[in-house]
Amino acid sequence: RLRPDGSPLLIERAEALAKKGQYRAALNIGLRRIKRLIANKQRPQAVDAMVRVGAALRTGDAWAQKRAEQLLVEAQRSKDPPAAAWLELGRLQRHRGYVTRAVSLFREATRRDSTVAIAFWELGMTLKTRPPWRKPAIKAFRDFLHLQPQGEDANRARAFLETLEHSQSPQKR
Repeated sequence: RLRPDGSPLLIERAEALAKKGQYRAALNIGLRRIKRLIANKQRPQAVDAMVRVGAALRTGDAWAQKRAEQLLVEAQRSKDPPAAAWLELGRLQRHRGYVTRAVSLFREATRRDSTVAIAFWELGMTLKTRPPWRKPAIKAFRDFLHLQPQGEDANRARAFLETLEHSQSPQKR
């Protein structure tokens, strides 16, 4: 699909390159699109592009992860940033092993937009990894199911809830 500024499918191309491990090329193409959007005073679209390119780079090597972090933080600084900026930065932090940071970012994503089911899913999946966090994990999965009651992920959320609720109940001996 052609974009109004004449740069067709550049973000999709950047995402495809990142999947192939060509992170520098992906970033270069993504930045070209972002700069064009900013030059055309299309800041909301530029922010969305920053989030998409950041998401594409976040599971790459250390260089790609650093660039993903920079893009996502820049997206967060924009006027009226999307919850996806916090969601994707949370995924990056969790991927790096920074679970507490990830939880904080997922919570911020759910606070900014309480209709993004995947943010509650990611929050629940991260919280369930630590026993002291199981109660908030239950709430996150319930919130996810409220937004997305059907599908494979909903069935998985119900199974996680059953396990977590069972682990919360007092053990009979």
